[in-house]
Amino acid sequence: MKESRIFQVKIGNEEQLATKNLVKGTEMYKEKIVTVNGEEFLEWNPYSCKLAAAIRNGLQILPIMKNFRIICVGATDGSTISHISDIVGSKGSVFVIDSNKNKKSFLNKLAASHKNIISVSDNPHEQLYSTSITEKIDVLYVDIPQLDQTELAIQKYGSLLKTRGFLMLAAKKDDNPILENDVVGWLAEQRAGLNKIRVLINKLKPQFQVLQEINLGLNYTMKPPFHKSHVFILAQYLQKDNDC
Repeated sequence: MKESRIFQVKIGNEEQLATKNLVKGTEMYKEKIVTVNGEEFLEWNPYSCKLAAAIRNGLQILPIMKNFRIICVGATDGSTISHISDIVGSKGSVFVIDSNKNKKSFLNKLAASHKNIISVSDNPHEQLYSTSITEKIDVLYVDIPQLDQTELAIQKYGSLLKTRGFLMLAAKKDDNPILENDVVGWLAEQRAGLNKIRVLINKLKPQFQVLQEINLGLNYTMKPPFHKSHVFILAQYLQKDNDC
């Protein structure tokens, strides 16, 4: 996938994914900054970001556009949020559900430089509608290691999606990977935990149409796998929007 939202820049001897830097001169996770014809681009490392890995492994639709409103749950490492912020631009919004106090200072730093990033406290006693998010969103991005917490997040925030809005989900498929290096062990490792993913997908189907599943444990360039314990799921929300 190569288009105006995603760029290819040369770093060393290789072409790497990049986004156009929304805030010039800033980098958030030690990514490389490349200047081309006066424009600044941030390296988008698939080893640091599961969304970038999904793009590398054949994501057919990237449902993140300029001016979009997006909720990110669990993806508080900064890389994913930073690049989504670049894509939606200054008139878009990236609402980050902040339930990890240890990440708070980092999110504050990110939000201080990127005005389209809004940290939202995940208070179970507080309705989300009454806080920062008052309109329907275009995309819900969820990256939580525990599948039960993933289901809860989709239940809680999925109803904020517009009709035909998108769910992007990085789901962990196995907790106990098989540490074998032969082909049989590798195949077993790739299959490990997939039943849990199937159960999750079946639970999504009443509300979502699953469009694509991508194994992030593969790397078609014959380099080390990107995120070998994860599967990336793209789905579209089917429920009617009562506001329409």
